Amino acid sequence: MHAVVRRYTYTGQGMTELVNELGEELRRAMAETPGFQSYSMVVGDGVLATITVCADQAGTEASNRIAASWVRANMPATIQLSTPETTEGEVLLSS
Repeated sequence: MHAVVRRYTYTGQGMTELVNELGEELRRAMAETPGFQSYSMVVGDGVLATITVCADQAGTEASNRIAASWVRANMPATIQLSTPETTEGEVLLSS
C-alpha cells in the first residue's frame, strides 16, 4: 500500500460547511483513483489534512492531481488555503 498525507493551513470561514456540503463529491472523485483503498479528511483549527491510501504510488500520484483540481474548482473566496505540505510513501503499519 502507498499513502499520501496532504496538510494545508487555511484562514477564513466555512471550511466545516464546505466539507459537509461537498466532501462526499471529493471522496467519490478520489474513489476513481487507480488502486484506491481509502480517503479521509480531518479539519482542525486552521488546519485541513487529507489521507489517501492506494495500492501503489501511481494511485497516490493520481490522487494528488485530483485533489489539486478539486481545490481549484471548489474552494470559495471566503477560505484562503495554503499549498499543501505532503508526505508520501509506503504504508508500513496499518490496522
